[in-house]
Amino acid sequence: MILQNLFGTFSLALALQIVLKIALATLLGGLVGYERERRHMPAGVRTFILVCVGSCIYTILSQIGFPGGDPARVAAQVVSGIGFLGAGVVIQHKGTVYGLTSAAGIWAVAAVGMALGTGNYFLAVAGGIGIYVILGLLRYWLKADVVRSTRRTLNTSLRQIRGQIAVMGNLVEQAILSAVEAVHTDDHDLAQQVIAEDEQINRLRYRVEEDCLDILRTQQPADVQLRTVLAATHVATNLERIGDYARAIAQTRLQMGHEPLLEPSSRTPAMAREVCELLQQVLTAFAQDDVKAARRICEQAAGIDKSYEELVEMVTEQMSAKKTKRFERGANLLSVAYYLKRAGERVINIAERIIFARTGALAELEREAQ
Repeated sequence: MILQNLFGTFSLALALQIVLKIALATLLGGLVGYERERRHMPAGVRTFILVCVGSCIYTILSQIGFPGGDPARVAAQVVSGIGFLGAGVVIQHKGTVYGLTSAAGIWAVAAVGMALGTGNYFLAVAGGIGIYVILGLLRYWLKADVVRSTRRTLNTSLRQIRGQIAVMGNLVEQAILSAVEAVHTDDHDLAQQVIAEDEQINRLRYRVEEDCLDILRTQQPADVQLRTVLAATHVATNLERIGDYARAIAQTRLQMGHEPLLEPSSRTPAMAREVCELLQQVLTAFAQDDVKAARRICEQAAGIDKSYEELVEMVTEQMSAKKTKRFERGANLLSVAYYLKRAGERVINIAERIIFARTGALAELEREAQ
């Protein structure tokens, strides 16, 4: 009697239907929720089960709890209420919106619960499985297309960076040749031009670095492409430093006034040409990812060191005469030669980064004495 007062007239068939509906709601809601939770989304298994089971209960209640009423009114309120719940899992961070898919999943799984509540089992099961396929399996298919698209975009970005470095290399090469020419021809206007154009080289370096950072932030390269991006920043830095050496050579001429260089001054133009030739080769190797060429450049760079050592020996011998003018002229000539030597060392640094980009080896290359 007490149970009858509490539960009313007991219908075994109705009870079994309710249990079946709630069990299916739990199963289908958990299936979709599992897919979300294993991807660490804002809403997981329990949220989706509660939404599906709750929607099912409300729908059953609208049918059997309000005789003579309009069951669609409760269903309409469920739909609108789920919209507010879905908004709770949407997160906005730094201009990017997260959780929209989970919110849409909550909204869709509520429909599955409502279908179960009305007894449309086939619709509910088919809908639940369809939602799982959309959230889970379809993700892999779309991800493959996204990966291919990202690779194409990444390759395009890397080509643009290589192009910027090639332009930067041409400017640096011209700066070295012009600076040495200004020193030897006593051309102060040309020296001033080299100093002024150094700013353009600096801007290109910063542009390359910004583009590389943008690639790292938005495209997440891996393996060889990641190392190539990192190498590009080092290449740009070394080119900028060579440009600084050219500016320093030009400033040397301005500081000298119109004083002539101490002989054998003809050796520094030859050193400048040798540096620029190696610079062209190393930039070509970078553009083509040519590791063998990078290793050969290391051996060829020994010639710059040899020229510098020979020039130092000849200049210091003349400076030993202890004449002030001769000493100052010799010091200026050695400064020019020293900057060219340092430029050659920067070329070696670029060669090392080419090898790093392709092989992952971070090692300082050995330069054989000739």
